[in-house]
Amino acid sequence: MPRIITECKSRFFVEPAEREIVTSVAALGPGFVSALGEAVDVLRSVAEYELEDELQQRMRALGENREACSPADREEHRQLADFWRRQTLRKVRAANVLRRLREIAPELIGSGPEAFEES
Repeated sequence: MPRIITECKSRFFVEPAEREIVTSVAALGPGFVSALGEAVDVLRSVAEYELEDELQQRMRALGENREACSPADREEHRQLADFWRRQTLRKVRAANVLRRLREIAPELIGSGPEAFEES
């Protein structure tokens, strides 16, 4: 049975159709499709983010010389490591959302890096 997307309390859910049926992303309207495309671009940029070389080198240098580091250097290393962990989690979440969107609406995602493909 066909399904439609409706809005309830700011969340979207799918229910049996007796109203207008949404059959593709294009049927959602150009403004909505444009906004979704921009959201996909943002997700893709998060999923593809790489820590800048200078930050990687600084983190490595601080980590290798931890015993000789000042308290300020150790705090800097901790903050860099925390930032790297948060960014890694964001990357994983963004890649997962892109994979799910590719399954649901491949015309919206298009072809992309293999990192977003189901392995």
